[in-house]
Amino acid sequence: MGGDSVLATVTHILVDEVHERNCFTDFLLIALRDSLAKFRSLRLILMSATIDTLTFTRYFNNCPVITVPGRQYDVQEYFLEDILKRTKYMSKKMQKLKAEAESKKEQRLKLEKWTKYVIDGVHQEQDCRSERRSIPVPILGQQNEHPLPEKTELETWLVEEMDHCLSKAWLSGSEDTFTQLLHLILSENVSVDYQHSQTSATPLMVAAGRGFLNTVEQLLSLGANLNIRASNEWTALDWARAMKQNDIIELIEAYMNTELSNCPELLPSHDDPELGEDEKELLDIYHHSFNDENIDMDLLMALLCDIHTSQDKGAILVFLSGYDDIMNVRERITAEDKKLTEASKYALYTLHSNMQVSCYRSGIQSFDF
Repeated sequence: MGGDSVLATVTHILVDEVHERNCFTDFLLIALRDSLAKFRSLRLILMSATIDTLTFTRYFNNCPVITVPGRQYDVQEYFLEDILKRTKYMSKKMQKLKAEAESKKEQRLKLEKWTKYVIDGVHQEQDCRSERRSIPVPILGQQNEHPLPEKTELETWLVEEMDHCLSKAWLSGSEDTFTQLLHLILSENVSVDYQHSQTSATPLMVAAGRGFLNTVEQLLSLGANLNIRASNEWTALDWARAMKQNDIIELIEAYMNTELSNCPELLPSHDDPELGEDEKELLDIYHHSFNDENIDMDLLMALLCDIHTSQDKGAILVFLSGYDDIMNVRERITAEDKKLTEASKYALYTLHSNMQVSCYRSGIQSFDF
């Protein structure tokens, strides 16, 4: 605060928005209260529209309170999802992510049909199925005994064959099909983590869901990735849990060297229950397409144009973080002058401490209070 010598020449100190408390403002109020005892001519004025007057009057020795009646205006809140829907804003990156999301949604629907078909009958099958022993079982932990094939672009016929084998292995639970899958992986340079074209399911997921213990061990020994997720966000462990394959669950947890309580829950959800599916998807696409730490000038301009062209006569007040952002928006508005003027005439005022006083005067005088 500059020391006592500075306060000796000050008559009034105003502290606005005093309700926004933190360690710095509280320390300031402590220093100011002590200063009031030293400088009898000093007057301290605390201002706020939402202040807890009782707390502050007690702290400042039952100081007087002046209440100024004001006028409240109805405020309607709009959130990001509302703005995105209203402006129909969709950047090129958002369009790409939306297409990917729609493709993934189709994959989830396909996978739901898979799982529903098998869940309805798999538990009856578990009671009568004997343990498979036809596939050689490596010692647990001795991974990569076989050289792993490098991931390469597969020929069309091989992609179709792998997709067919994965579908058949899941839907029919055929032991011969799992043997064929392993044969393709070992002999045709197919990745052990190959994912089905329509469902993103891997051989490990299908074997885990179907309860083929030996096949799961074989795939793990080849280095199968336990963290890969299918289009429904399930890992191989989730597939085993969904189908209640207890032996597979224990095996996978042993490989992961973890306990069941530390494993992620099946299909965890962090969604806002008040949002609809469309809003959730729109927000997810937007957040993945833009860094929230920056100002989305394109979205801001889309909103300004929408308000200016669709609403009644009025004013738009835009708060920005700094001088550069203000100048940037001003240039963007100027560039859109023809489009904005076609709707109606407008006046643009920019206010900042670095600007000339004349800018402030013209801006303030234009408003009819």
